[in-house]
Amino acid sequence: MPEILKMRHGLEDISISDLVAEKESHIQITHKAFVSKLLVKGIHWDSEIETSIEDIFGVFPKRGRVVSNDSWSAVSWGGNEYLMITTDTSLLLKTLDDHKQSKENGIVMVDVSSAYECISISGIAVIDLIKTCCFLDVDDPSFSNNSVATCRLGPFRVVMHKISQPRLFEFYVERSLAIPFVRYLVVNGYPFKVSYLTS
Repeated sequence: MPEILKMRHGLEDISISDLVAEKESHIQITHKAFVSKLLVKGIHWDSEIETSIEDIFGVFPKRGRVVSNDSWSAVSWGGNEYLMITTDTSLLLKTLDDHKQSKENGIVMVDVSSAYECISISGIAVIDLIKTCCFLDVDDPSFSNNSVATCRLGPFRVVMHKISQPRLFEFYVERSLAIPFVRYLVVNGYPFKVSYLTS
């Protein structure tokens, strides 16, 4: 316990690699780089944008869920907002270009690829780590696979996506907070043996 407290107080002077487990780990933290992101919003507050998203991206989004096709994932981002995700940057650029030519669908698209980072955590102790930092009951049956919630994980506001069993979650966090967020996860996950990777 004293070792953990000491690390928490001296966090700004410690690199992530100094904290992670050298051998077997029970939690894996992975930075998912090179993911392109488009925030899609309705022009009017009461806009029904799901049909427009299906027309453009070929996937019908659902509130509180993540749905996918071969090219895109649609993450429920808030009231009348969805985050469209792809690993194909050229597809994102083409979609933006096509949308500039036709704005009759009542939606606005903003490239937020550089605004948010995606961090995934997996492993047998993931639920334990989340419960030490968050009041959301991620074990509740209503929070099933592909559910999304905006919540606080410690001091950080994140969008949490429960992907699958065994334990796998993705978190979207503002880019400027990504390194402090990972450090926070590593320090709180220290008792569970944490490893850190970059995809």
